[in-house]
Amino acid sequence: MGGKNRYSMLKQVSVLMALDMIGFVGELIATFASAILDGASHQEVSNALNVYATWTIWTLRLIVWLLTLAALSRLSELHLSFGKARIWYLLRIPAFLMANLTVVVFYYRYPDPLSNPHYAFALFGALIFIAVLTFLGDILALSAGSRAILFADATLLDSFGLETCATQSRRCGNALLGFAAVQTIPFAAAVALAFRLLLAADAALSAGEVLETETWKALVVLDAGLISLCLLIGVGTFVFRILALIRANQAYRAIRKLTQ
Repeated sequence: MGGKNRYSMLKQVSVLMALDMIGFVGELIATFASAILDGASHQEVSNALNVYATWTIWTLRLIVWLLTLAALSRLSELHLSFGKARIWYLLRIPAFLMANLTVVVFYYRYPDPLSNPHYAFALFGALIFIAVLTFLGDILALSAGSRAILFADATLLDSFGLETCATQSRRCGNALLGFAAVQTIPFAAAVALAFRLLLAADAALSAGEVLETETWKALVVLDAGLISLCLLIGVGTFVFRILALIRANQAYRAIRKLTQ
């Protein structure tokens, strides 16, 4: 890369970061819409729409990540931190594919929920596994990758004498990864407790027992509280994710002004 085109990939990365976030939000919306449509009278039509929308979003998200990897590979010539970001983005792909494969296998394994008494437990087990993979990819790996991008941007900004912008980029990257790290604590506790409750409920069903003790109810409430706390901290993670792509775009604009 030479001349001003040497820094043009910075803009592409900031745009791809925005598209990545849009894809994440789009998948969340599609998931909630799917849950609502499942109760519709035209079940076959809603299922067809859900499958089409889901696979479309999955494909588009994967394409965005592959384009991001290509852009980061070219930018690694400017700074090694772009190469580190590429590694984090690469780790997101197997987590994403495994989560999606779990969805496909589950629906293939349990086509008729009413025919299997253990369907509910299998469903919650699959949801826990998918949640872990999604958290690893869309929270931890993404936050670490975004931080690496911002730190590489900061180094470039320093080389142009833009220390204030560089400091802001580093602070944003640290805050994003910090929120993600803090979010990991209640998430891990909620997953561990949910898995323990799932095993206890499955064992009780096999033994013909009913779990209605005060301890059981208290643990369910505690798990719900941990999930709520995780989601609350997740708001902060999401806000700094938005700020991260804004900082990346600002870095490109600042460098473009000095290189034109």
